[in-house]
Amino acid sequence: MTIKLYVNNSDPKCVTKTLVSELSIAGTARDPLDMVNPVIEVEGDIVSSIGQYNYMVIEDYARSYFITSITADSYHLSTIRAHCDILSSAKTWLLNKNATLTRNERSYNSYLNDDMFNSYAYTNIVTKEFPTGVSADSIVLMTVG
Repeated sequence: MTIKLYVNNSDPKCVTKTLVSELSIAGTARDPLDMVNPVIEVEGDIVSSIGQYNYMVIEDYARSYFITSITADSYHLSTIRAHCDILSSAKTWLLNKNATLTRNERSYNSYLNDDMFNSYAYTNIVTKEFPTGVSADSIVLMTVG
């Protein structure tokens, strides 16, 4: 099993992460590994050398993880605790999906139900009189929307 450690400078809510400083660790899983919150023990006190890494990828499981802590104990073992990054782990599946968005900060669809946007369910006609009246030389602009 190969574990690749990275430094992640991207937002955790971003699907595509910017990963730098790759470090590979090879080993064998002796115990069953939790797929969501793995705890990995590495021989040696390596906290000082891998302490800056905050992201890892286990290629055999096709999963990406945020490293929550790296600690060392008195038995010369370093423990890496992590939590699954579901956005990066399911990136290809997510990016291939088509969706209808019901909420967007820049635009809206009046045909979709949205509690935050008020729209009329009936025709709304507003008639306003011109203050000076309309003469033969006047241009009238009408808008709909």
